[in-house]
Amino acid sequence: PHLLWDQLAESAAYMARFESLDMGLLENTTKLMDEIVARELKQGIPSHHMRLFLLALAADHWMQGRVAAIRKQFDASAPNHVNNPPPSLDVQSAREIIMALSPKRMLAKIFHSHVPPVDSEGKKKKDPIKRLALETVRVCVACIENLALIACDWRKRFNSGGSTKEEPKHVVSVAVGVLQGKVDETPSNDTIRAIMAPVCDSAVGRIQAFYESDMGGADS
Repeated sequence: PHLLWDQLAESAAYMARFESLDMGLLENTTKLMDEIVARELKQGIPSHHMRLFLLALAADHWMQGRVAAIRKQFDASAPNHVNNPPPSLDVQSAREIIMALSPKRMLAKIFHSHVPPVDSEGKKKKDPIKRLALETVRVCVACIENLALIACDWRKRFNSGGSTKEEPKHVVSVAVGVLQGKVDETPSNDTIRAIMAPVCDSAVGRIQAFYESDMGGADS
C-alpha cells in the first residue's frame, strides 16, 4: 500500500466531512490494532506486504482516532464541552506503531530474507530489492511523520501543561529518534543508511519545523 503524505491528508479531509465516530466502537478496533502491532513486534508477520499493510492500517487508525477525539472535544453542540477533560493521546499505542514501522527495522527484515532472483538457467536476473526497499521506507516514513504531526497538532490544541504537553512531546521524540535511527537498536549498514537517509532526514526537518511553529494546527 503506497500511503504517502498527500494520500493520507486527503483521507483525513474526507473523514472530516462526516460525523464523529462512535468512540466505543473505536476502542474495540484499537484493541485489535494494538494486538496486531504487538504480534509483529514479538513474532513477526511472514509476508512483507501484509506486514506493511497492517502496520499502515494501524497508523491510520490511530490518527483517525485522534482526529475523532479532537472533533468530539471541541464539538460546540456537546454539553459542557469547554469543561471536558482532554482526551487521551494514547501514547503507548503510538510508540508501538512507530517502533514497528521503523525504516531501519523494516529494511533489515527485507535484506535478511532476500534471495537474489535467478532465471531457469541459474543466471542472475534484475534484482528489485532496492526499489522495494525505497518504497518501503517511503510508506514507513509517511506513516511515522503523520503520527508525529498529529501529536504536534494535539500539543497546540491542548497546550495546558502537564501530561497534555508531555505526551505529544514524547510521541514526537520517538518518531524523530526512529527516523534518525537512534531509538531502534536494529543493526544497520551503509546500504540501509543510504536508502533511509534522504527520505528520513526530510521528514525529520518537517516534523521539527511544525513542532516549533506557533502557527501549526489542522485548521490554520
